[in-house]
Amino acid sequence: MMEKTPVLALDSFLATTTEGKQPAYFYANRLSAHLEEKQALISHPHKHDFYLTVFFSAGKGIHEIDFQMYEAQPGSVFLLKPGQTHYWELSPDTEGYIFFHSEFPELGGLQRFPFYAHSSSQPEIKLPNESISLFENSFRGIYAEFLSELPFRERKLANLAENVYIDLARMYEQGKAFAPQHNLERIQNLEKLIEMHYKSEKSPATYAEWMHISLKHLNRIVREFLNTTTGDLIARRVILEARRLASHSSLNLAEIARELGYEEYAYFSRFFKKATGETLSEFRGKYLSPLDKR
Repeated sequence: MMEKTPVLALDSFLATTTEGKQPAYFYANRLSAHLEEKQALISHPHKHDFYLTVFFSAGKGIHEIDFQMYEAQPGSVFLLKPGQTHYWELSPDTEGYIFFHSEFPELGGLQRFPFYAHSSSQPEIKLPNESISLFENSFRGIYAEFLSELPFRERKLANLAENVYIDLARMYEQGKAFAPQHNLERIQNLEKLIEMHYKSEKSPATYAEWMHISLKHLNRIVREFLNTTTGDLIARRVILEARRLASHSSLNLAEIARELGYEEYAYFSRFFKKATGETLSEFRGKYLSPLDKR
């Protein structure tokens, strides 16, 4: 299979930002400098093997994340998990800050934050106008610490990033009821199982059995936490992968269906259209045509 979407590694970005030694698992930059310096790496749709946070203080444009389109404008913050596909088209006056990192001990587990907790987490936060300057100062502090070579820099970067994540989490969860921790852990366990088996196992009852709970109980948790069903979570993962393969691989449509566990393309085509409102062929044609012009 010819994979067209590059997966960018963190060390691809750690060569030229400072002359001194850089942390092996953290990168930060002004957004305008990042867009200019890394243009060759990021000018087309791509994935990362790290967590990415970007804050916009000026400019505007569009930001596509896993085939969902978002508006980028002052006060926009986007938080991406490893493996998500994204692409943006931004105005020349775009400014802000960006940082990303792998998992590292000083920062702790990132799934405790709601925007990283599960696959259905929305990647966008729109800051109120009165908070933009406060967050800009926080992101500027991360960038300044990244450029420094002071003792305990890694510990300080972890503290600064965690503070930003905490403040963003409070905004992200405004007006929402926090789910019990044991149910969050069950959702995370379910999504790990789906990620491992969605190509070969489509039955919600099987996932419930693997988790040692009844399907009724599992669906109740999923409904309360994500307002959907276990079957819908499995279907969403299949649809996402179908879109990724249709837009970023050389597989034909029948091969995509087989890759996802469907021997009959006609059946898969009906499933895809029912879920999305268009055929996989229509999606591929619509998505690839604009990309071919870039």
